[in-house]
Amino acid sequence: MIRRLRSTLTLTVATALALSACGSRDDAPPARPTTSPEVTATETTEPAEPTDTPEPTESHGEATGDGEDATHTPDADEPTDGGSADDDASSGEVSGVPVYYLVESPDGPRLVREFRTVPDEGDLVTSAVMAMMSVAPNDPDYWSPWTAPDAADVTRDGDTITVDVPASVFGRGVGAAYEGMAYEQLVYTVTAAAVFDGNPASRVVLLADGARGDGWGHIGVGDVWTRGPQHDVLNQTWILSPAEGQTVPAGEVTIRGYGASFEGNFMVHVNGPGVDVTEPTTGTGMGFGEWEYSLDLGPGEYTVTVENSSGRDDFQPHTDSKTFTVR
Repeated sequence: MIRRLRSTLTLTVATALALSACGSRDDAPPARPTTSPEVTATETTEPAEPTDTPEPTESHGEATGDGEDATHTPDADEPTDGGSADDDASSGEVSGVPVYYLVESPDGPRLVREFRTVPDEGDLVTSAVMAMMSVAPNDPDYWSPWTAPDAADVTRDGDTITVDVPASVFGRGVGAAYEGMAYEQLVYTVTAAAVFDGNPASRVVLLADGARGDGWGHIGVGDVWTRGPQHDVLNQTWILSPAEGQTVPAGEVTIRGYGASFEGNFMVHVNGPGVDVTEPTTGTGMGFGEWEYSLDLGPGEYTVTVENSSGRDDFQPHTDSKTFTVR
């Protein structure tokens, strides 16, 4: 069976509610002075009906209620479209699946996303989870700390999606900051896939062999997770298209991106045959937003690198880069 998704749905879950792992990350510094993401335990409610699933006891991720960091604007919807180097799906595959990976930033590990063509596991959320843990990202700067499982059991109870995987997924050692971001990777992937599947959810529970557990040893398995705030979780610079390894027609090429930057402006550097330009984009406004930059390119291989800014001289930017071919 061939399934194709068109990435044209509006991702509303973000407001209500990116090479497999490259060895151990135990020695890497945390993203913040405290474990990232910062978590707060809250009481959860009893399920409406008894189940065999262990009851989660903590809730992590974005805080609920009226309190909000005054320095950040409310989370925006992440773009629901973007370039892909592997759009075509063959029998037994599904295309346009949102998969989040980790990338290094000056602030520690952050999330980025690719739309991928992946094995069809029977439903979109399961396909996305298996891809996140098993399918190497197209971009060599991205990675995933999970060890590929043989299968994942995905079930749903109202607004909560439970993902049950073998304990072997924690086979690679990671530090506390990376463990926290790995859980965010799972939550962002699951909730995005749920929206694309037409049935949004905001709460995610991870189980190991059907039970609570220690995970990588810092946070634990079995708690309820919701999406952490974009500003604390997402890399602040994404290139949406062209995708890594994508081929585009010669002529006017539009580079599209997403992120957060001082006054909404990003610096774009394009390097290739006879081209070496560095120019700012037009502003995206406050918070996370999309931007575009167009230029005429002839045949050849090009690299585009984008960085954000904060208006401070000592700021270390978040960056993203893509290599693509023009024909």
